[in-house]
Amino acid sequence: MKYELTQGTCPNRRRQLAFIAALLAIAAIYSLIAVFAGRRLLISGHFWPPDILWGSDVVRNITNMTEAGMNDRSNVHPLFAVIVRPFCLLIQKLGITKGISAILMNAAAGAAGLLILAAYLRLRAVSRIDSLLVVLLMASSATWLLQTAVPGTYIFSLCVIGLTQLLVAWGLRRPDGELPRGRRFLREGAWLLTGLLNYGFTVTNGFMSFVSYGFARKGIFGWVRAAVYGAVVLAVGLALGTFAGSYMHYGGERIWFYDNPTRGFTPYSPLLHSASANLFWSYVLPLPTWTFTNDQRHWKVLTFLYWNYSAIGWALVAVMAAIVGSAAWAAVTDPDRIGRRLSAALAVCLVFHILIHTIYFATFEGVYVFTGHGLFLTAGLLAPLMARVGRLPGAWRMAARAALAVFIACLACRHVVFLLSLGRLVPLPPGYGK
Repeated sequence: MKYELTQGTCPNRRRQLAFIAALLAIAAIYSLIAVFAGRRLLISGHFWPPDILWGSDVVRNITNMTEAGMNDRSNVHPLFAVIVRPFCLLIQKLGITKGISAILMNAAAGAAGLLILAAYLRLRAVSRIDSLLVVLLMASSATWLLQTAVPGTYIFSLCVIGLTQLLVAWGLRRPDGELPRGRRFLREGAWLLTGLLNYGFTVTNGFMSFVSYGFARKGIFGWVRAAVYGAVVLAVGLALGTFAGSYMHYGGERIWFYDNPTRGFTPYSPLLHSASANLFWSYVLPLPTWTFTNDQRHWKVLTFLYWNYSAIGWALVAVMAAIVGSAAWAAVTDPDRIGRRLSAALAVCLVFHILIHTIYFATFEGVYVFTGHGLFLTAGLLAPLMARVGRLPGAWRMAARAALAVFIACLACRHVVFLLSLGRLVPLPPGYGK
């Protein structure tokens, strides 16, 4: 019996170790690419002028992450600086500059997001190799590469949204009645922590915590508990934000709404633009659009506002459209009731994210800067599709995986080249750079 057990478990353990090694290698390689690209942009001076990179105010983010006492725009990100800054200060104790410490911390968050996605996919019964493919797909996406290289709140938000969805999966697979009391308290503590992180990094993401908590439990009583949970997260978050000195006047963000003329023009269709950016442009980057800030600076801004692709780009979009359509069909027809509920939690959060950014965006820059908040949600929705791929007959399964691998390789090459070209593509405004 002992011999048979050993024979049965060792190969599986080796496969698990190989999976972990491959996952860590992917996270390390892609994060190093992001660090290298971010350092180039830092040295070239492209992090200092606000907005010129798809609307990202990088200098504000770096300052909040690395300088004691700084907490700008804390009405939107009340706890971001408070949580992230200690790690950046610790990195600086190694003799590393403020800018590089922010880049390293941001890249570490991007790597963590990949690991969290892999854990989620495994909980959704996606095979190891297919989980690695989805992780590679997210890592090769335009949003992951650009926003992991450029310090901001978005990649941290991706991680916390992923942790929240892990809790949803844990709650549905192991309901409260199946856990000892100590584990139940531990899980509720984890819910409170992720809720505060969601709210603290971006206040609207607190709503995603509430929705996710409700989907993690069954029946009307589960949603009642979710309402109580949401109220507790909001109350504790407000208290912590006030204690940290955050600015809690939410109405002060009127400048970011589309009806404010100081921000320039409104995209042709805010809903179509937000859906396009989150579902397609976040994975297959369109050709950039040049706009200008509508103020005294009148700086040239690189952003993504239209369905503007080369012939190869359109071919990649067609593949992505097939993936999105197939994923939606697989999620709707998922025979696993718990799987359907998990996908519903992701879909509702994604719809909320798309809708909120039909009214909240930087008008001359669009909503691409916000796509990091939705990237985990779109990647997670591929779980039912990839679980089915793993059950295909041998030849079909290998063909599907090979096709996806080729698609990922094309995205990686395309987006890495674009990222490394930003320094020469984007002109610096007068007074910046060398």
